[in-house]
Amino acid sequence: MKSLIRNITQLRFIRPELKRRLLNLTYPLNTVGPKPFTVRMRGLTYSGDLSNAQDYIVYFYGSYEPYELDLIELLTDRINDCVCFDIGCNMGQHTLVMSKRAKSVYAFDPLHAVSAIADRRAKANGKTNIRFFPFGLGDENSSEEFFFDPSSRNNAMGSFVKGHDPSAQSVGRLDIRQGDDFIQSEKLDKLDFIKIDIEGFEGAAIKGLENGIARLRPFIMMEISNTAFDLFDRFGTFEFLAGENYDILEIEKVHPVLGLFERGRLTLKPLDQVRANLGVFNILCAPKEKRNLVETHVSTRWPDAENS
Repeated sequence: MKSLIRNITQLRFIRPELKRRLLNLTYPLNTVGPKPFTVRMRGLTYSGDLSNAQDYIVYFYGSYEPYELDLIELLTDRINDCVCFDIGCNMGQHTLVMSKRAKSVYAFDPLHAVSAIADRRAKANGKTNIRFFPFGLGDENSSEEFFFDPSSRNNAMGSFVKGHDPSAQSVGRLDIRQGDDFIQSEKLDKLDFIKIDIEGFEGAAIKGLENGIARLRPFIMMEISNTAFDLFDRFGTFEFLAGENYDILEIEKVHPVLGLFERGRLTLKPLDQVRANLGVFNILCAPKEKRNLVETHVSTRWPDAENS
C-alpha cells in the first residue's frame, strides 16, 4: 500500500494539495515512528528516516522543494566549472544536487546535529567536491545565540533569529563568519551560485557578502519569510541588489489546471514589491548580464518587459 501511495505522490502533475490530503488519510507524518529508508533521489542515494519531516517529503514526493532543485540543476549545468555556496546546508539535499554538476560546493551550517547528516550523505555518494564548514555566514565575525527545537520533526527550523520558530529554545552561541572574509581567506576568484536558506537571517548573510557579490556576480537563490524583513530593512538588502543591477524574480511553483493537476514547468516572474506578510517563498536574484543562462530554458517575464 505504501509503495502505491508513494508512486502517486511522486507524480509532479498532481496538485500538492491533493497529495497532502492523500498522505494525511494514509500515512500522516505525526503518526509515523522512526523508520529508516534508502531511496534514489535525482540520481543520488538518499538515506533518511520517515519520522523526519524533510525525509518524509523526499520519500513520498521524490524531493524537497523540487522547483528550486530544477533551477539548481539548470544553472550548475549551464555554468562551466560552477562554484557554489550552500548557506544553511542543513541535512544536505540541495548540497548534493549542486555537487552533481558543480566544480565545487562550499556548504555552511553552524548546527553540527544537522550538518553531520549532510556530511554522511556526501560521503555515501562519493562526493569529493563538497567542503563543509561548521559556522554560519553573516554580516560580521561573531558568535550569536542560536534557537532550535530538538523535539521538532522539522530540523530545518534552527535560526539565529529569536522567534522565527516560537517553539525553539536557545542551544547556546554558535559561530558566524563574514562572507567576504571567507571569500578572501579562500582566495576565491569565482563564485557562480549562492543558495541561502537560514530562517530569517538572510539579510545579514547578504550584507556580509556585498563585496563578493559586486565583484563575482553570482546568481542568488534565497528564501524569504516574514521574520526576515527586519534584517532586510536594516541592511538595505534589496536596495543593494537593485543597485548592483540584479533582477529580483519569484520562483513560481504551482500553475493549477482543472483543479486537479498542475503545469510542472519552472517559471520566474518579477517580484513587484518585496514586503512582509506574503508567507514563505523563494526568489532568484539574477545578474542582468547573465539573463541568457536562464531565459531560453525557463518561462521568465523580465522586469523591463513588464514595464514596457
